[in-house]
Amino acid sequence: MHRGFLYQHLYAVGCLFRATAAGVTSVVVERDEDVEVVLPSGRIYVQVKSRSQPIIPSDIDSALERFSRLRVEHVAGRREGTPHFVIVADQLPGPALAALIASGSLEGDIQFFSPGQPVPAHLDALPPAWRCIDEAVQWCTAQAASVPHAMLVPDSLVWKLAGLVMSAATGQMQQGRHAFAVETLPELFEQLLVQLQDFPAPLLSYRPQVDEPDIDNGARLRIICGFSGAGKTSWASQAATHSTERCVYFNASDTPGTALASSLVRELAASLVGAAPDVLRQVLLPGASGIDSLRSLDVYLAARGSSPIIVIDNAHQLPADHIHAVLGATCNLRFLLLCQPTGSIRELEALLGIA
Repeated sequence: MHRGFLYQHLYAVGCLFRATAAGVTSVVVERDEDVEVVLPSGRIYVQVKSRSQPIIPSDIDSALERFSRLRVEHVAGRREGTPHFVIVADQLPGPALAALIASGSLEGDIQFFSPGQPVPAHLDALPPAWRCIDEAVQWCTAQAASVPHAMLVPDSLVWKLAGLVMSAATGQMQQGRHAFAVETLPELFEQLLVQLQDFPAPLLSYRPQVDEPDIDNGARLRIICGFSGAGKTSWASQAATHSTERCVYFNASDTPGTALASSLVRELAASLVGAAPDVLRQVLLPGASGIDSLRSLDVYLAARGSSPIIVIDNAHQLPADHIHAVLGATCNLRFLLLCQPTGSIRELEALLGIA
């Protein structure tokens, strides 16, 4: 990812972490540079600029034009509340822009944030401007460490949120949404924590390999095969942390083939659906077999536009016919099998017609 986009996405993540304490209603990510913080009293419109040199006037021309259009919307009453406009940059203003700011040439409702500058009290819903990506990650990780009941490395939560922000910026979130409602953030954080805490913790010194695959290539079934110690599980943990997709980890070691479907549906229901009793009753039907419950879960998630990736580790220890039955019972869930070139894998490949 381009470093400028990553800086912008991390700034939006910082806004999410600040939102509850600042009384924010929602955080909207329309495009990579645009972050909108909605408060009961008004809105803060943020343009995030990442450059390698001091900021010059032409760098903010488009931001000023957008601010002018938004200001007109508020004056006309088409947008409610008091607007505030902020330009956040990872560089100091250059001489020409600094002179414009000092002379008061910018509109009075426009603030320019640069590294080292304190955030004004009336804009405390915003993070500070950071000098670089490392500083951004450190700040966000410190905020993530304060999330209640966090049971995983805080930076894993940061990267997962950055992936969701990227999806929001491109309109790829569910139903094409761009907004994060603050009232749903605790549920979102908890959901991400539950999904990620089941993965083995990513190695702190993990280094991607040449031609390393993406965890999501659109396929409904993938088999990643390699001997023990090849790095399959470490890769999956790292890739899931940075993926924009919902990923769930299931270790099939010591799981009897006859219990695969029922074990899977219990894990997936807890991770993907949550603990709402009415929802669980829809999925975990009384007296239903594991396969039937898995089919119900698949339909439930499909109706909500969700196609999560299910990572099954040690899949070679499972009987091929039971894996085949799970695949046959679902059409929406996507499966990634991590296995060794032993056990039932060759039989499974034959059943599926994989050459």
